[in-house]
Amino acid sequence: MNMNKLNIALIWHMHQPLYKDRLSNSYLMPWVRLHGIKDYLDMALLLEKFPNISQTFNLVPSLIEQIEDYATGEASDPYWKLSKIPVNKLSVLQKAKILELFFDLNWEKMIYKFPRYLEILKKREFFRKQENNEYASFANEFSNQEILDLTVWFNLSWFDYIWQKTEPELSSLIQKGRNFSEAEREVVLNKQIEIIRRIIPEYKKLMAQGTVELTTSPYYHPILPLLCNTDSARVARPNLSLPENNYHYPEDAYIQVKKGIDKYIECFGSAPLGMWPSEQSVSPEILPALADNNIKWIVSDEGILFNSLRYFPHRDKEHIFTDPAVLYQPYLLEQSGRKIAMVFRDIYLSDAIGFVYSKMDPYVAASDLYNHLKAIQYKLPNNYPYLVTIALDGENCWEHYSNDGYDFLCNFYEMVAGDSSLNMTSVNNYLEKHPPQRSLEHLFSGSWIRSDFTTWIGEPTKNKAWDCLYKAREELVKFENTFTKSKEILEKAWEEIYI
Repeated sequence: MNMNKLNIALIWHMHQPLYKDRLSNSYLMPWVRLHGIKDYLDMALLLEKFPNISQTFNLVPSLIEQIEDYATGEASDPYWKLSKIPVNKLSVLQKAKILELFFDLNWEKMIYKFPRYLEILKKREFFRKQENNEYASFANEFSNQEILDLTVWFNLSWFDYIWQKTEPELSSLIQKGRNFSEAEREVVLNKQIEIIRRIIPEYKKLMAQGTVELTTSPYYHPILPLLCNTDSARVARPNLSLPENNYHYPEDAYIQVKKGIDKYIECFGSAPLGMWPSEQSVSPEILPALADNNIKWIVSDEGILFNSLRYFPHRDKEHIFTDPAVLYQPYLLEQSGRKIAMVFRDIYLSDAIGFVYSKMDPYVAASDLYNHLKAIQYKLPNNYPYLVTIALDGENCWEHYSNDGYDFLCNFYEMVAGDSSLNMTSVNNYLEKHPPQRSLEHLFSGSWIRSDFTTWIGEPTKNKAWDCLYKAREELVKFENTFTKSKEILEKAWEEIYI
């Protein structure tokens, strides 16, 4: 039985792909804006209610770039543009597009509780089934007021539960429910930008207070091991079919890491100590890019650890490891004089938050997570300040929870805060006090998904994409050697390769 404090590192990964077309400076999708009002800010601010709890937030640099664009008014996505058009100026095709797109959210959690939104959804579904998804054929069955109310409700429903309750302009519109004016729609859209503008400054403030540790990722969220060497995919899958050309450009991995760190410094004024490798993908070849850029620790998945050790502890029927000490501590990776610490997430607990607890009563779910941590604590040997790492996507699961996860998180944080034998800490704070005692002789090459890279390589279309990228890069190198007119054009071309 372990009487020591059990340390818990909760790492939230905040990431959206680059929806921005840099050449036209337009946005293809609205998800940075909508997650910006639903997840990024409130999850961090919630910790102000729990001063003894510290956490780690990973902010992907390409996400930060897009948040900044919305904050300065430089970003405009198709959903935003449709939301700004006066309803009496909408064409039939634009109305049809609104009817098609403005239900892109979790119906059960984000529509059903709002009577007017549900009413319009039911009407749309009636016509959609009659007309076989031909939205333009029934767009004129909806009045201008219905279309206006729909655009308001879509943009209003995406706000986090906290903002819906505490922002007077939003709560009064929710109470009003219907027959919105275009001026009221403008209030909703302006409030979105107002909240997005707070995201980076609030994280900076919370970091200065010690409430959060902030980390980064390679700039455009690439799979670093595959940039270094696509042959690394055969470590986990020896017979995997690979592209015709071996993509082997560790310098690209280095640039992605360096650009990510530079963006972090630009935002927060200091260099990050930790990094979340994209998709928790690791290999021995990525270590130089990380260590040479002064990254002190990274996070990956338990499957990577067990494959690296060639030791696979068993989970019992309660999902507790029979040998829990193996996972719940940091490891030191050393190679050619370079050193980096690694922590490995508990996939069962991480996936429970990501995919399971949303289906349960919030208090029951929080109790299950708390009791699981206590069971781990009870089973660990009483000889070391162990660390349980829970690491997952900080965005996409919450729309499946009631009140966007607010009740679940508050209940869980209260349980942890009320238990003096549990310490929720940032990773770096833990490592400063408890550096790794065990070393990894060998690092397995893989990701959090099945401990391999088959999500991104190994199928004909994926391999074709790698070959296209390889050939484009080779052509750019040839072009670069003969082109002398514009350094700016070359930089833009290289940026597209990195993207």
